[in-house]
Parts: sequence; C-alpha cells; structure tokens
Amino acid sequence: MQVFNYKVVFSLLYELGARINEVVNLKYSDIQKINYRGKNLTVAKINNSKQKFKDYKEIVMSSELYALLLEQQLHLGLTSKDYIARNSRKGRADENHTNRYMKRLFEKLGIDKKFAHTHVFRHSRAVHLLNAGLSLAELKKVLGHKKI
Repeated sequence: MQVFNYKVVFSLLYELGARINEVVNLKYSDIQKINYRGKNLTVAKINNSKQKFKDYKEIVMSSELYALLLEQQLHLGLTSKDYIARNSRKGRADENHTNRYMKRLFEKLGIDKKFAHTHVFRHSRAVHLLNAGLSLAELKKVLGHKKI
C-alpha cells in the first residue's frame, strides 16, 4: 500500500507542478470533471499555499493520473472527504515523511541524495513545460506564481 501511495503522490507532484504541502492537502473532492469548449477534462483544484488569502488554481490532469487516483480510492475504500496522500495510519500524509522516503529511495537507486526532495518534481515539470513551448506567462499561472 505504501509504495502505491507514493506513486500517487509523486505523480501528482510532477504532473500538477504542485508543492508538497499542496499535494498532501488535496482531497478527492478537489478533483473534478469539467466540460471546457466541448472537451471533458479532469482538474485538480489546488489551494495556492504561498498566497496570503485563499487562492485556488485549477490544473488539468491526464486521464492516466485520474485513473490512478480512482484505483487508489476504490482499493482503500475512501470517500470524497478523504485526503489523497495517505500515511500508513489512514490519515493525511506528512511532508517530512514523504521527503525522507524519497531520500531512502534515491539511496537504494544509487542517485545522489542532494537531489532527493519533492520540490525537484516541480522544477522538472516547469522545465519540461517550457521545453514543450509553454510561455512564461502560462507557466506562471500553472505554478501559481505572482511573478517569475
């Protein structure tokens, strides 16, 4: 169960370009299906944790990530009120524990531990989106930054 949950957490971190505290605070109710210009999309409504006032950003997610979330939800018998990022005690995952797990994983894989922090997913996503042609203005919105 634990490895499966980390796959979900790491996938959310990368695909949404989110901060770890934004991911551990996501509930299943924050994932919504919408119709935008005739296309059915799945979006994650994320609390922008760096803003003084409650500010939300909506990020489109892939159907593969949505399927992974549904698989976890069904497998664990979770409701829309439950947190997506879980710990072994059936509660919300902890940011520090997730970073420690990542360091142990990197160590096992022989990867330098200095790169083993969850923010690396956010940085990688930003670079990949820029390389794919996303403008800086659009990237700023995706990341929830006021300025770049």
